[in-house]
Amino acid sequence: MKKATIVAVAVLAASAATTATPSKCGTAPTIDFIFRTFQTHPLVLLGEQHRRKEFHEFLQALLQDPRFLRAIDDVVVEFGNGKYQSVIDRYVSGAAVDDGELQRVWRDTTQIVTWDSPVYRDFFRSVRALNARHPHHPVRVLLGDPPIDWSTVRTADDYGRFADRDRFFTNVVEREVLARNHRGLLISGNEHVIRTGKAEPASAHPGAGELLRTERPGTSYAIFTVPPRRPLSGLADCHPVALDTAGDIGAHPFSEMMESGVMVRRIVDGKPRWMPMSSKNSPPLREKADAVIWLGATTTEVAAPADVWTDAAYLAEVRRRAKIMSDFFGLDLTADLPPMKP
Repeated sequence: MKKATIVAVAVLAASAATTATPSKCGTAPTIDFIFRTFQTHPLVLLGEQHRRKEFHEFLQALLQDPRFLRAIDDVVVEFGNGKYQSVIDRYVSGAAVDDGELQRVWRDTTQIVTWDSPVYRDFFRSVRALNARHPHHPVRVLLGDPPIDWSTVRTADDYGRFADRDRFFTNVVEREVLARNHRGLLISGNEHVIRTGKAEPASAHPGAGELLRTERPGTSYAIFTVPPRRPLSGLADCHPVALDTAGDIGAHPFSEMMESGVMVRRIVDGKPRWMPMSSKNSPPLREKADAVIWLGATTTEVAAPADVWTDAAYLAEVRRRAKIMSDFFGLDLTADLPPMKP
C-alpha cells in the first residue's frame, strides 16, 4: 500500500510586502512546489477560491500533470454532499449516471447556489476522464460536506445537526484516506484550511486545517491562495507562484492576507458571535498556513448557467433553504437570491 499523504493546499489572501524573490514562477514550478510537499508531509490542503476561473484552471493543470496519479489516491472536496458518495463513486469510475442524480451531489449540500458554477461539474468530469485513461490506478473523489437530507430539514435546529462541516470533512479524511494508508489532495475554501492563531478566540467550529493540526500533529501542510486584489509586493508579474511562510512573508500579520470585510463566527464570552477576521491582534501568517499561492491579479467568477435561474422549482427550494440557514446563522442569506417569478 502507498504511504499516506494528503495534499491540503490552503489558499490564502495576501497583500503583504515581501522581499522574497522566487527563482521561478509559472504553472509548472508552482505545481512542482505542491508535489514536493508530498515528500515531507502526509497531508497537504489546497484552499479554494469559490467559482474563480483562474483557481480552477490551475486545479485542472494539477490534475493533468503526469505525477498526479503517482502522488495521489484520493481527492477530498468540500463541494459535494457525502450522502451521495456512491453516486460520485459510480460517476468517476465511468458508469452511466443520470444528470438529475449527479446534480444532487453539489446542489443538495449544506450550502446554496455556490456549487452550481460549472467549474465543479468540470472537476468531476475531469477526474472521470483521468480514470478512463488510467483504469489500473483510479483516483477516488470523496465528498466532504455533511450528508444533509433537505427533505427532513424544516428548522434552524434541524440544519444545526449538519453545521459542523469541518468535523465531517476531517472524519472523511481520517476514515477513507489515512486509515487506508492512502495519499490524497484536500480541496476546501480558504477559511476552512487555515489554522487558529495562538492569540485568537476559539472558532465556533474549528476548520479542517486546525483539526488536522491538533489531532494529527505534523502531518498537514496548508497552502493559502492570495486574493487577486491583494498581490504579493513585487510579484504582480510573477504568477502562479508559491511561497513558504517559513520565509520573510511568514512574519507579516495574517490580517494583511485577507480580503476586506471577511466575517468569521467565533466564541466570545461563551457565545457565538460574528466578527471581522482582521484585527490589530492578528497572528503572523506562519501561524495560519505553511505557504501562499499567488494566481495573479485577474479574477473571473464563473457564474451558474442561466438555466439555473429559470428553474422555478429549484429556486423555490433554494429560497426555503436560505430562510432556514438565515435563522441558524443570524444573517440574511436570501437578499442576494433572484426574486421568485409569479
